Amino acid sequence: MEKEERDILTSEKTIQRILKALIAISFILISFASFIIAWNSPATSYELSVYSSLPLAWIFMILAIAIGIITLVYQALNRNYRYFQLSFFILILSNFIIIFLPYFKGYFLYGGSDPLAHLQMTSFVISNGKIQEDNFYPILHILGAILTEVLSIRIETVMKLLPVAFTILFMIFTYFLATAVSPKKEYGVLASAAGATLLFTYFHVTAYPFCISLFLFPFVFYLYFKSRESKPTRTSYTVLLIISLLLMPYTHALPSAALIFCLLTAEVTGAVYTKRAKRKSMLNAVNLNPALISGITWFMWWSSFSIFKTGVKKVNNWLFSEAEKVPRTSELEPVFNMKIEEWINLIIKTYGDQIIYLILSLIALGLIFKAFLRKKEGIGNLFSLSFIFLASIFSHILLFASTSYMTFGRFFGANIGVWATPILTAFFLFEVLKRYKKIGMALVASILIGSFILSAFSVYPSPWTLRPNWQFMYQDASGFYWSGGHVTEQLEKAYIGTLIGHIHYGTWGWDVEKIPPHFGYDNHTMLRESLSRDTIIHFGEERERSAIKDSRLKKSPIGGPAALPDFNEEDLERLKSDESVNTLYTTGGYKILLVRAVGENR
Repeated sequence: MEKEERDILTSEKTIQRILKALIAISFILISFASFIIAWNSPATSYELSVYSSLPLAWIFMILAIAIGIITLVYQALNRNYRYFQLSFFILILSNFIIIFLPYFKGYFLYGGSDPLAHLQMTSFVISNGKIQEDNFYPILHILGAILTEVLSIRIETVMKLLPVAFTILFMIFTYFLATAVSPKKEYGVLASAAGATLLFTYFHVTAYPFCISLFLFPFVFYLYFKSRESKPTRTSYTVLLIISLLLMPYTHALPSAALIFCLLTAEVTGAVYTKRAKRKSMLNAVNLNPALISGITWFMWWSSFSIFKTGVKKVNNWLFSEAEKVPRTSELEPVFNMKIEEWINLIIKTYGDQIIYLILSLIALGLIFKAFLRKKEGIGNLFSLSFIFLASIFSHILLFASTSYMTFGRFFGANIGVWATPILTAFFLFEVLKRYKKIGMALVASILIGSFILSAFSVYPSPWTLRPNWQFMYQDASGFYWSGGHVTEQLEKAYIGTLIGHIHYGTWGWDVEKIPPHFGYDNHTMLRESLSRDTIIHFGEERERSAIKDSRLKKSPIGGPAALPDFNEEDLERLKSDESVNTLYTTGGYKILLVRAVGENR
């Protein structure tokens, strides 16, 4: 018997040494990746893909994440959490490096149109000490202004840092929320591993108020569930919850509207659970205070911007009458001619991680509801979270259908219903671990690692997802600001290849000139003959030359608005010698051109 005990202790010590060695290796891999990134930064020219520019760094980072996930899954299986903090830190540090690459690579911003607009709104707060009158979501800009002033760093650095910081907070509070909805530590450990998957595509690297608001959902519901506990600290959590609910509408209105519906769902399902369990509880009565606080604040926000009337009209038209046009359908027109297998391939590459988590969450919901019918103890918060998850999906679809402010890209990439999936996925994965032990560990680790890899390759647009890199350099910004001070507003504008208004057919309703395929050289000798007015062209030549050399982008139906695959090298050479095209400004691969149209006054 003593020999068996010694063997068990020896085996346990060996496993602990292996875990320590794996964690040490992961930190070494992160160090190697960081060195490669530093050695290749800043980027001196346009890169078609962030991935192909740093292949070894990506391999090292993915291996480090894989090790972190494996060690967490092992600890959840054996309920030994000695190295939990180190394993979780590996995931946080790796994701920080991955999504902060635009800073390390020396980009001015990642993306150009919306992120640049939010930078300018933040700059307005710094310069004037107040927000603009038409600023619908000032929290992002106020926070950006505070950090810029307090930390004394460049404003564009702060705008690159904010989505990264909120992503990390999302990971941390996903873990805390998992511990709040279930007393079992293993759920929280698996949820921390599941939370490493970057579920919201490029919203992790660009400062969009919509996703900044969405990333706060685990924090809000962590406070919500903790405020319902009968503990001395309940009052503190309640105060923090009220403060967060008062601020949420000013982060972004659409996620905040979904939050109201989720809070109502949480109260109803909490009361249903306690009634079913036939237990006396403070939750027997439906407490509408959180939903009322959030709803009243949201109503104040909505009415203060004088859009109450038009907003109600849009919702009413969608619910009770025929809409003139389904919002944003024009965005899908470029992909209508794709084959079914191409659609499936693109969806898996772009949203495969979301699909996996949504499927597993729905399975988990079924298991939780089954446990509810059996009156199983200790699943009350999980039961509520399951229906909060469904409410998030339903409200997300309703908001998209009833407003034209949400694009298809945001509908899929920033799906409000996805925020709770890491916790529900963790519940399902633990059930697999309990039933299948070692085989289950391999399966669970494979699912989590595979989901992370899919997400990692969808964060940055690249030829992998049929789009060019959204690299926006300092020279691009210089050209844009030069244009603002030197180009008259009376001139028509066209944007080609840069990420400042990265479309050329006016899809968003902007007043832009339509540049024909091949610059019109297949029908005319000069570009001016294809234009109706004198036109300023913001032209990312370096970007175009890179994009047209990539066979995937040349054939891409969704790359067209940004990469313009209907141009070729010959067209670019003819543009250089076109006498109707005058270069007003040039820096690096970015040019501002003036084209005098036929019949215009000189």
